[in-house]
Amino acid sequence: MTHRLLALALVVFGLLPGRALAQRIADAPEPPSRWALDFTASTSFPLAAGGGVLLETPGRLLLDVRAGTMPRAYLAAINSALTSVGAFGESDAERVEEAIDRTLVLRAGTGFGIGKRTELMVGYTRITVGGRVASEDLVAQTVGLGMDPVDVSATLHAAHVSLGGRFVLGRHVVLRVALEWVHTVSARASADVERDDLRDEAETFLQDTIESYGFAPALRFELGWRAIGG
Repeated sequence: MTHRLLALALVVFGLLPGRALAQRIADAPEPPSRWALDFTASTSFPLAAGGGVLLETPGRLLLDVRAGTMPRAYLAAINSALTSVGAFGESDAERVEEAIDRTLVLRAGTGFGIGKRTELMVGYTRITVGGRVASEDLVAQTVGLGMDPVDVSATLHAAHVSLGGRFVLGRHVVLRVALEWVHTVSARASADVERDDLRDEAETFLQDTIESYGFAPALRFELGWRAIGG
């Protein structure tokens, strides 16, 4: 019943192209209880897009590892949210978005199946971002750095929890849809500044901002190929 309701909701909100696919999800056979290995492509908006591997045991214990990056559109969405809660102004948000030129998101989790299609997962998320800010940009303005560009980076260590559904389409195609909550536990920032006092102030500013606003809900869509267990 739950998978039929979810299929209907996806159609109503335009997340699936038409009734045919929704009906296929609703009528999909119950997955067998056995070992399964899925290679997946996923997106967790607004955190990351990438791929991973998920192992499922006969008792429906789940082990999941994923890696990806944060698309520019996702970073823009995060900046917009931070601006709306007063973390910084719109001009500063634009500078931050322009400054960040590399991201890496690593995730590992475990969980179990509830019933035949529902999945509860908990795990660890590591987000690393880096870039270069000019002297007039956000961090430099805050701590009064010199005129030279400054290399900055930050790493977030976060816990995540998700609840969603798993649907096996045919023998090998697996669709997962889940709601997630990601909460930063700690953060570490670095700024390539020669003066110790300015470097410490810049890094403290970055870490305080991340830890104050480093939590978010996310919506995950995952499409997988079942290599074992199909």
